[in-house]
Amino acid sequence: MAGYIKDLEEFAFFNQQLAGMLDAGVPLEGALDRLTRDMKKGHLKRVFTQIKERLKLGEPFGEVIGNFKNKLPRLYYQLCIIGERSENLPSVLTTLASYYRWQGRLKGRLKTLMFYPMILMAAAIGVSFFLAFLLPDMLAELGEDFYETMPRRFSLLMQLPYYYLAALITMFILYLLAVYTPCLKFFTDYLAWRLKVGRYLQLANLSRMLAVLLGAGVPFSRAISLLKQVSSNRITRKSLVKLEKETESGKEITEAFDSVSTFPQVFVWALKNSGEQLPEGFRHNAEMYGRRSEQHLDMYIYAAMPFAIVVIGGLVLGNLAIIFKAMEPLIEMLQIM
Repeated sequence: MAGYIKDLEEFAFFNQQLAGMLDAGVPLEGALDRLTRDMKKGHLKRVFTQIKERLKLGEPFGEVIGNFKNKLPRLYYQLCIIGERSENLPSVLTTLASYYRWQGRLKGRLKTLMFYPMILMAAAIGVSFFLAFLLPDMLAELGEDFYETMPRRFSLLMQLPYYYLAALITMFILYLLAVYTPCLKFFTDYLAWRLKVGRYLQLANLSRMLAVLLGAGVPFSRAISLLKQVSSNRITRKSLVKLEKETESGKEITEAFDSVSTFPQVFVWALKNSGEQLPEGFRHNAEMYGRRSEQHLDMYIYAAMPFAIVVIGGLVLGNLAIIFKAMEPLIEMLQIM
């Protein structure tokens, strides 16, 4: 994937160190040389080593980093160009480091949250796979021992483990499609705004990006245009298009946000209270909705393990219920004896 950074925490640390060196008066080429020496092998080291080599040849930084736009996040290389032109690159890099640090922390929580259902379903499939091959043979032997003619309900009981297994495999495939492919993107985009945690994440991420862009001196119209390009959520993009139209019609920025139903009144209120310091209003919203999203994610993570235990327990009990039902004739015979 173009511009994909695997380790956002490392990326944030790199930019924080780079900003500190530039602030201390170290030339960009020398700063990159020192930092890339200590970086572990991987995508980031390759990219910034190539940028350093191009700088050694005397090429302007803005031109060099523009040539690596497919290997770096779009927001990052655009702001680096803006920071270099405005001679404010250290401040821009510090802001970007803060943004990517938050993104990395959030990504870690999301990966943890997504990992639990995968463990749950994989374990359930393993149990069901075992039982699907064990139960039918056991039930068939019981049927031959206790029934002269196999009743229909007994035959259906023999098929239930296979239905369990098929249902779980279907759920697992759908989950993988929802998480790793765009096949169910319409549904997942919708959930991202309908569920509280998803809505808070979208609002926090949008606010952080706008705070970074506006803080770097990017005009609002250009910031919205850039966010439309980098946003992966369909509903977010539609909201940005509406914002763009509202501001083009002559509305103030805060009025434009107020007229788009996607944004809560508290979100708009914070922007209005910021007055002319609009980046501060977005920073306030980013912090507020960022904390809320992290709290909800933590709550889901803590609830996931008990939920997994309950679901796997239910699966085991369901299979035990099948065995008990199949052994009813033996139980009745023992009671008579």
